[in-house]
Amino acid sequence: MPERVPIPAPPIRWASTHGDKPDNGGAHRFSERDEWTRKVAQAVIEMLKVRPTGIFVSNSPTQISADADDYEHGQVDVLRVDATSGPHTFTGFDAQGFSPFWLLNVGSNTFNVGHQNTNSATTNRVVSKTGSDVAVAADASALLWYDDVTTRWRILGE
Repeated sequence: MPERVPIPAPPIRWASTHGDKPDNGGAHRFSERDEWTRKVAQAVIEMLKVRPTGIFVSNSPTQISADADDYEHGQVDVLRVDATSGPHTFTGFDAQGFSPFWLLNVGSNTFNVGHQNTNSATTNRVVSKTGSDVAVAADASALLWYDDVTTRWRILGE
């Protein structure tokens, strides 16, 4: 696998999308949606850093034939999953490296990403914004980002 080369991201200025007037020393008040948007943007910026090869790091399709606990995703930017053998669930992902990645379903069946599933270690679990499992249909994807404050993966985009 190609070595990851850190490239500093340019500073980003955030502004509220809700027209809040600064009333606390010039700082904007951000809504929960603004915070979610900021986290998605930060994860995408991390993923868009140019690689030495000029492409994202990806894998060959991983075929899952059973539920996957504490799945080791191999520090790829795009985890291609073949869910042809049936609908299965990823209960969590190895948290080593904390790198955001896209989970891409290249199979013909839907698979699930479990919300706070106890079959995975606490630090490898996933939190969804709906509070329930997330279905990833054929040819669909989900963006996962590791929140080192809550020590959980978060599904930021589907």
